[in-house]
Amino acid sequence: MPDGRAARVWIVEDNADDALFIRSAFQRCAPGIVLNEFADGDAALQAIRAVPARDRPHVILLDLNLPTRDGHEILSDLKKDPELRDIPVIVLTASRSERDLKRSYALHANAHVTKPNDFREYEAFARSLCAFWLGWVGANPTALISRAG
Repeated sequence: MPDGRAARVWIVEDNADDALFIRSAFQRCAPGIVLNEFADGDAALQAIRAVPARDRPHVILLDLNLPTRDGHEILSDLKKDPELRDIPVIVLTASRSERDLKRSYALHANAHVTKPNDFREYEAFARSLCAFWLGWVGANPTALISRAG
């Protein structure tokens, strides 16, 4: 990572099985990544606002179907907040709805991905995410901004 620290991925997922698949795939493909998991979007928002900017996630994986408020509402809150809007948010959902896809991008999601069907696909997703968002992109715009500011 550009700041020399472990990459941080936050998972906002209320389905325990999906969370387990995601966590296991990342642990297998990139054991050095720090994963934080939240079953509720509001809990994730509260936590992200409570940590110093240097400890915020490099990428957020956000489900749409969450218990208190849906993922689109959480995404909207993240992208409206000047301190949080630069954190890449990948909507990771079971929905194949074109309406959900369009709404995710309208709310400035960095990507909208349909959840994989099995563990091997989760591993491929984790590898791809690490290569692109934590590698090619540099995936730490918040650290770059905080160092510049």
